[in-house]
Amino acid sequence: MPSSSPGSLSAPAVAVTPLDDERRTTALMGASVFVLLFAYYLLKTAREPLVLALPNGPELKAYAGGAQAVALVALVPMVDRLARGTSRLLFGVLGFFLATLLLFAIGSALDWPIGFAFYVWLGVLNVSAVALFWGFANERFSRAAGERAFPRIAIGMTAGGFAGSFLAGRLFDAEKSPALVLCVAAGLLLVHLALYLAVLPERGAPVAEAEAPRAYEGARLLWRDPYLRAVALLLVLLNVATTTAEYTLGRRVVEALAGSDPRAIGAFYGDFYFGVNVAALALQLLLAPRLVRRFGLSGVLVAAPVMAILAFGGLALGVPALAFAWLKGATNAADYSLMNTGRALLWLPTSRTAKYAAKHTADTLVVRLGDLLSAGLVFGGTSLAVGIEGFAWAGVGVAGAWLVLAVYLGRRYRAAG
Repeated sequence: MPSSSPGSLSAPAVAVTPLDDERRTTALMGASVFVLLFAYYLLKTAREPLVLALPNGPELKAYAGGAQAVALVALVPMVDRLARGTSRLLFGVLGFFLATLLLFAIGSALDWPIGFAFYVWLGVLNVSAVALFWGFANERFSRAAGERAFPRIAIGMTAGGFAGSFLAGRLFDAEKSPALVLCVAAGLLLVHLALYLAVLPERGAPVAEAEAPRAYEGARLLWRDPYLRAVALLLVLLNVATTTAEYTLGRRVVEALAGSDPRAIGAFYGDFYFGVNVAALALQLLLAPRLVRRFGLSGVLVAAPVMAILAFGGLALGVPALAFAWLKGATNAADYSLMNTGRALLWLPTSRTAKYAAKHTADTLVVRLGDLLSAGLVFGGTSLAVGIEGFAWAGVGVAGAWLVLAVYLGRRYRAAG
């Protein structure tokens, strides 16, 4: 039975020791995650007109989290089985997503009603691809090197979101079709796969814990180890808060734009995500490395829940819709920059099996469990005719619990060092 320390899961990483190799790997991985998030934000913006133009679009967005959780129940054991070979894992999973993306592009061009299915697929792609990327990063860097490199690599992550949301907004402003946006994103995913080839360890390099984990081994690790259980609960609370906030924002957007103009909705979300990612990039460049050096993990974990409390609290107290959009954007910016850096750092003290199997399970199935709980909250609230203010007060409570757990994990991580 593992002890309560995250160090009980530790194993030697395939660490980058020479400084020149560390810098090269940091730069290449920053470029790789830049391209991935560039593609994702093109797809994320394209999904909004595809789903919100459907009848009851905002409610469908909230319920999609439950469908994503069901899909991940099938995906997670396959990832666990593939975790023995890094190349097979990365290229097998991402190759599947690339092939299905091309099918969605064809369906969009033919005006098929793909909105809900595409929303579910994109949620699974997002959590799986990002989880695999950071699992690989945790394998390539030692803890000390990771604390230096991860805030810099995450600059590529936030810059990719910035570039993707900017281009998506311009494409929708120019009245380009969602099918074209999907094809551009498919090309970017090909580049992302090519960059992995430049970062993979040379053939014959030692790989720790190369045995193939059992199906759902990641879930077993999350259940047995107290540190990993706390990480999983953090992700649940984070996603309940953020998905509920997305629902309230979607309702406000539909009300403000009189419901169903796909291009107007796409243009709004393109501009919204662009603003969020400008702020996130500034936070990642100017603040994240300093916070990690000065305060460690806690410095980057607490900002997003604090902003979420302010956003939900403002909505509950009746701030205007525009003010709530600004607060929601600030929360997203802290989440996409500081919180993402913290989530990556959390796994540095863990074993290789935890970095891949447990992290993938946590970042996919556990995250979507949070979405499922949020979907239940939305269903129950709408069934009881709860207003926006009621959802806001529920969000304040969830974000408060999220903040408490972030402080706890920061202390545990520091004690494990």
